[in-house]
Amino acid sequence: MAGRLGDLGDELVHIFVGPERKKLSIHKNLICRSGDFFKAAFRDNGFKEGAENKMDLPEDKPYIFQVFVTWMYTAQVRNLQNPTEEAGSGCNLAIIELHIFADKY
Repeated sequence: MAGRLGDLGDELVHIFVGPERKKLSIHKNLICRSGDFFKAAFRDNGFKEGAENKMDLPEDKPYIFQVFVTWMYTAQVRNLQNPTEEAGSGCNLAIIELHIFADKY
């Protein structure tokens, strides 16, 4: 797949998010382009995450990471509602949480 996404390659990495370790998979090339943290972590000669193609993010929220993944693939921010909150009550908080997540990584 090329174009806006560039060469995604065939290799996936698996990210386990939150204390419940929700598994989300993403193309390795794509997440490495998202920032220096993931690029360093998933280098072949970098951290153990690079060798195992998996990472734990126990302090992050799965729904925020899912929004981040969707943004990487589509360049659109969607589904900002926290699934554990009533509709319309948490969108502003979710935007702040997404910004904090993106700044962190």
